[in-house]
Amino acid sequence: AFNDAGCIKCHVVAGKGAKFGPELSDVSRRLKGPKLLEQILKPSAEIHKDFYTHVFAMDDGTVISGLVIKDKSGVIHVLPNPLRPEEVKVLRKSNIEVHRKSKVSIMPEGLLDTFKRDELLDLLLFVQSGGRARE
Repeated sequence: AFNDAGCIKCHVVAGKGAKFGPELSDVSRRLKGPKLLEQILKPSAEIHKDFYTHVFAMDDGTVISGLVIKDKSGVIHVLPNPLRPEEVKVLRKSNIEVHRKSKVSIMPEGLLDTFKRDELLDLLLFVQSGGRARE
């Protein structure tokens, strides 16, 4: 279910996956059961401080949103789509008119809408166990 839902494209669990979202191997230290399920089903309910989507209104009228992956001396590197890590936008700070954090997670809601109850529970148990296979 973790792979089928596409979680592995943005999250690491048990050493496998991509690091665009929070590491999930020890997520059960913070979240368990209903709270973890809520986070999976409603990702915007609580966004980890390091994974806010940032929205930038530029002086040329364009709007760019995504994860800030680097913020250094006059430029900000933004990843608009974690599924396309090669498409990083480099924004000059002097060209940014407005910068704010979004209240909407980059993790889309509805990823699990087609999953059956048992599949959701399997996913919940897998993530809560840190990716350890069930015995």
